[in-house]
Amino acid sequence: MQHKTITNCTLAFLMFFHWICIIFKLVLDISRGCAIIHHDRFYSVGKEFFVLKTSKKAERTKEIISICLDCFVEKGLTVTTTTDLCNANNLQNGGIYYYFDTKEEMVLACAEEAISRIEQSAFSIVLEDINDVANMMDHLVTLADGLSPVMRFLVSVCVSQEYGEKAKPYLVQLAGCYPNYTERIAEILGCTKEEVEPYVHLSILALNNYMIFNERALFLPQIEAAKKGLMQFAKMNE
Repeated sequence: MQHKTITNCTLAFLMFFHWICIIFKLVLDISRGCAIIHHDRFYSVGKEFFVLKTSKKAERTKEIISICLDCFVEKGLTVTTTTDLCNANNLQNGGIYYYFDTKEEMVLACAEEAISRIEQSAFSIVLEDINDVANMMDHLVTLADGLSPVMRFLVSVCVSQEYGEKAKPYLVQLAGCYPNYTERIAEILGCTKEEVEPYVHLSILALNNYMIFNERALFLPQIEAAKKGLMQFAKMNE
């Protein structure tokens, strides 16, 4: 009788232990699942944070480049210091190097921004005003006055021993847009590219020279000659 009681107790204990093990395993599996879920959520949030941070840095870098260009244009390439650039961007001294590895990288970024401004503000206006050639040319003269300091900064970068060689690709990029302007203008005026090309190139040459040298005595006769030539094609297309 006593032996039977012991056996029953042992069996009950084993069954109890067995169910404890099952419950423990179930809890462990659930915990692991939660851990995986938490890990995935943490990784996803971390990844989103990294992308957001990178995006904000890119936006801030773009803003800094524009401000730095204004600073270079105002004070000059050789006179402007990194302290000036940091102050202009409300950064601590040396904080500019969080966004650029070297001053050269910063200067070249400003040169690229200068080309973008010239292209968007001056040359692209041709495609907007081409149906009114006289107004377009007058508009270009006004824009050239405002963009002269930007062009002179760009020239100072391109002729400098320190940055000139690395700035050449940006000038090539700008020059590469000229054929596109010629083709678009020819299409709008209803003439061939070969017919309009001399006047477009004369306009661009006059505009560039004026922005660099700020000499109206040379600029106005060139721009008037280009205006007359383009107006002839515009009248033929009426």
